[in-house]
Amino acid sequence: MPLTKLQIAPGIDKQNTEYGAEGKWVDCDNVRFRYGLPENIGGREKVNSDAHVGATRASLTYSAIGGVNSAIYGTNKKLYAYSEDSYADITPIRSSGTGNITQFATTSGSSTVTVTDASHGALIGDFVTIASVSGAVGGLTQANLQGEFEILTVPSSDTYTIQAPANASSSATGATANASYQVNTGAAVALFGYGWGAGTWSTSTWNTTREGLTGGEGVLLQSAKWALDNWGEDVLALQFDGGLFYWDTSSGLSSNRAGTTEVSGAPTKSRFMIVSGDDRHVICLGTETTIGTTSTQDNMFIRWSDRALYQMQFIGAPLTFGFKQIGSNCGAVGINAAVDVSGNSFWMSNDSFFLYDGAVKKIPCSVQDYVFDDINENAKQDVFCASNSNYNEVMWFYASSGSDQIDRLVVYNYAENLWYIGTLARSAWADYGVYEVPYAAEFESADTTSTISTINGLKAGRTFVYLHETGSNDDGAAMANHIESGDIDIADGDNFMSISRFIPDFKNQTGNVDVTMKTRPYPSGTQRTHGPFEVTTSTTKKDTRIRGRQVAVRISSGDVDDKWRYGTLRLDMKPDGMRGA
Repeated sequence: MPLTKLQIAPGIDKQNTEYGAEGKWVDCDNVRFRYGLPENIGGREKVNSDAHVGATRASLTYSAIGGVNSAIYGTNKKLYAYSEDSYADITPIRSSGTGNITQFATTSGSSTVTVTDASHGALIGDFVTIASVSGAVGGLTQANLQGEFEILTVPSSDTYTIQAPANASSSATGATANASYQVNTGAAVALFGYGWGAGTWSTSTWNTTREGLTGGEGVLLQSAKWALDNWGEDVLALQFDGGLFYWDTSSGLSSNRAGTTEVSGAPTKSRFMIVSGDDRHVICLGTETTIGTTSTQDNMFIRWSDRALYQMQFIGAPLTFGFKQIGSNCGAVGINAAVDVSGNSFWMSNDSFFLYDGAVKKIPCSVQDYVFDDINENAKQDVFCASNSNYNEVMWFYASSGSDQIDRLVVYNYAENLWYIGTLARSAWADYGVYEVPYAAEFESADTTSTISTINGLKAGRTFVYLHETGSNDDGAAMANHIESGDIDIADGDNFMSISRFIPDFKNQTGNVDVTMKTRPYPSGTQRTHGPFEVTTSTTKKDTRIRGRQVAVRISSGDVDDKWRYGTLRLDMKPDGMRGA
């Protein structure tokens, strides 16, 4: 019999059953479609070995006037500047003083030190830099009590604890020092809590969950974020529900925080910030109606909306901007869930994806149920949308229902109108343009890598920045990838067919590719696996002994430097009767 070509349509279809998706791909990871054909995605490698403290949720790449490329990264704990392969901690200082630490208290045999500073305003996880300690305390030297510390606990508004690099030899109190406090930190991930403070007091018995009780719907603790934008060659950075800061690029990295100053006259509590085009208006959204009074923050005061879409257009004096509602029930799930690509906007809503190209359009999605039936509702605000414009891709990184951290992505290829999925976890992404390839951040909650400066008592949780579309490996290791089809009827699906060989067709192949066949006697029957069959660059055919009514194919690789682009498979088949399997 003549060879039969397996025809499989591009894109991933998870809306149908595996049999209902006949002739389509149904699953993949680390694979994209280009010109209708699947191929493994480009590799990634760390920019360098330096780690950010906390979860990076914002990134901005730009070129300074002198032509030097730079980047700014905001985590839930810090703000970093990057240039010419070096990082600097530029986290703003919210308060500092001379002699504001009036006492250290030690406990014999312990490295925990209680610090007294009246009305310090610090939170657990904040950072303090202590200098000019007046003397030793409890056997701890001045050097042991100086430097940068992560605050461990906050027993009162006047005290907090830090971890010294050595244990005290005695219990004692004494010494004074100067302290500088960085802006308050926030949570790395969104948390939903019940219990104290979540509802009305005395509505049930002790030790009873507040969930489902009147007034006890729970409290969503939002993760910390930054909004970053350019002001010329300099940078404006707004801390989510915090103040607006200015980073002077010309001050360089060596001066670190000295180049970061609070913007005079700006609101002190806002949710988001953008700089509008050539007219350079700085726009704070969800901000204060009375500047400087945090209690007047109004989420509807020039804000990002979670229920509708508004267009804000510069119209000149006296009103400056005009607002027009252009959509309803289509709001973005988070402040980073949208991206602009060449004047078109894409975003994730509560249960759909949308496009604005002059009109609001819902994008038909062949993986919609897969995404929204298994997404962490509490972590939707952490969704990060990014563009990989060299491949015509818009990507949404999100947390699945079983994870409180980003662990998946869904990709829309807007040039070919295709959807695909993966497990790449990135909390922030900057497209190529300033740099030749995209730069993206991955948060690792358990990582304890040393950071660019010594921080005493530093808890786990680091972010690393990666160059993407570089080679074909995962930071020097193999990058496993696969794509799998739904069940395809062999011939007309009535007869059993025997497959004696297949002829592979790959392009741009480096290394080996595994081809696995899976057959069923009936759509609901048990699937049987054949292979994998290893295909090298010189393989012309593979002999097989495969029998079934339906066949699915899986293409995969998992060795260092593997690279491939799948074309098709041709099967050598003949009828094998209508007997049961």
